[in-house]
Amino acid sequence: MGAGSWVADQTGPRVALADAEVRSLPLASPSDEARGHHITSVSWRFSLPDASRQRVLARLCHPVRCVPIRDERGLTEALAGLDADVPLAFHFRLVAVGPAVQTEGLQVIVNYR
Repeated sequence: MGAGSWVADQTGPRVALADAEVRSLPLASPSDEARGHHITSVSWRFSLPDASRQRVLARLCHPVRCVPIRDERGLTEALAGLDADVPLAFHFRLVAVGPAVQTEGLQVIVNYR
């Protein structure tokens, strides 16, 4: 089995509550090529309005495990070894009560072997 990668993009959810997480729509592999493979790393990106960056907590989630993410883009190996053919999702939550925030430009690049 060789190495490969898949990319998925999704529109971002509106985050309106401090006491409840909002989950993005699933970001899934566009084909079955990742079946039987395991994640080696995941790159992500999303964007927030400038004034809202300090008000939103984010996690990148596989059905088995979630990883806190502090920046709007980055790379993690924290999901390494998990199945590469399942959808991922972003989870967002406001830090405190305040105006709703619209997330945008959600993307993951899943590298697998």
